[in-house]
Amino acid sequence: MKKIIFLITTFLLSGTVFSQVSPTVLNFPSKGGNQTIELSLDTAKWKCMCDNGDFVLNKTSGKGKAEITVFCSENKGKEREGNIVVLYYEEQIQVNVALKQATEVPEKLIITGITKNHNVNYKKGKFFFKVNKDVEFVTTEQNWINDVTYSYSSKTINVSYDANSTKNNRIGTIVIQTKDGLSEIITLIQEGKKIINDEIADNNEGFNSDKNSFNDKKALFFPEPKLMIDNNGDSKSIILKNAKKFDYEIIYDNQAQQDWVKITKFKDSLMVFVDINSGKERSCKIILRKKKTRDTCIIIQRETISQNVFAVKSFDPYKTNTFTVLNFLEASSNNDWIIITAQDDGNVKFQCKENETEFERTGTITVTFTNFVKDSITISQEGKILVKKTANEILRTRVLYLFIASIVFAFFTLVFFILFLVIYNEFRKLYKNQNKLAENYHTFQTTNTLWYYEEEKTKTNEQIKSLKEANRILTERNEELQKINKE
Repeated sequence: MKKIIFLITTFLLSGTVFSQVSPTVLNFPSKGGNQTIELSLDTAKWKCMCDNGDFVLNKTSGKGKAEITVFCSENKGKEREGNIVVLYYEEQIQVNVALKQATEVPEKLIITGITKNHNVNYKKGKFFFKVNKDVEFVTTEQNWINDVTYSYSSKTINVSYDANSTKNNRIGTIVIQTKDGLSEIITLIQEGKKIINDEIADNNEGFNSDKNSFNDKKALFFPEPKLMIDNNGDSKSIILKNAKKFDYEIIYDNQAQQDWVKITKFKDSLMVFVDINSGKERSCKIILRKKKTRDTCIIIQRETISQNVFAVKSFDPYKTNTFTVLNFLEASSNNDWIIITAQDDGNVKFQCKENETEFERTGTITVTFTNFVKDSITISQEGKILVKKTANEILRTRVLYLFIASIVFAFFTLVFFILFLVIYNEFRKLYKNQNKLAENYHTFQTTNTLWYYEEEKTKTNEQIKSLKEANRILTERNEELQKINKE
């Protein structure tokens, strides 16, 4: 009977909870996005979890009414499926919310007539190729590729290029962007001019020219010789001075890390795009050349936020410090002296209590990202600066410490001496009592022996008296018998 009542109650409660979780099915487009689940019960405690890491929840526990936002990124692979379990653990009831994200196989830009790496000879020439999409724009970054045009009617791109007057090969790129967002890059490789007899190729132009042929002193193209870029990446527009027709080259300091800087060339400017840095600090050089002049701009990108250490001064408490981190869910402090005041719009703001000690201390702020990966930022706070004492103050302090130590030593010596006297007197009393007990015992033993002998003597005398009396009686009887015999 109890089981039947329990099953009926569970069924009724589950129907109530199920109706208060809405919706129970979420369908996401392939581009991703976010949707909301509403929990409408007033007082029930709940927890929720998702079995697919591609779907991210902004809340995982709570009480009463709540809204849970589910995030998912763009899906470029197979269809995604997941399940969110909402558990009302006091009622022992759970509700499942089904998740599904569609997939779209992106259309490709098909190029016919050439390959993506197209080779030409050193002579001046032209070529064309066709595409299967409407092109929004087509451009190049090299001035020796002098004409790139697109025909809307035939979907044909025409390219013409100058002759290569140097002995070295040179590389150019043609960027194609379609109206529906597809892009492609065609690499054009032109061989160097063949040198015949005593003919010498002109080295004043091209990426691989001899550096000694350039006059660096006349190069004043870059208004800023150095650019500092944040670890989150950025884009910078560089307006060049006295440069209209020019070539440029990117040289990376670390050959293992390349292509993190992208450049779009315009008539008299460069647009520099820098990717997000997920490692240590890195740098590269942009070398700009125009005829016999050259200029260099250095790009330095700071290391990722997780490797930064924030130094906080102890004498400036409660000053608000800020660091920026992308795509994070929550930031929490592991120390009570680090107080997080705000965390929104990619910024985490925190304050530190004053360090009352003279020693440096360190703490951590743990950042949880949208993919549930956690990272820690170390907070270092210096100790309190102590005022230096003079020699006389130090001497007085040492004398005071010595005087206090002497008093303490004398006090404990006196206490020890008093304890020694008390213990000595107690031992003397104990020794005297022991001797007195021994004497009393000896006296008792002697008295007891004498009493025993006296008692034995008394008994012996009584026996002697009895024997004498018996002897007298026998003597009298013998006399009487002798008288009788005579008669």
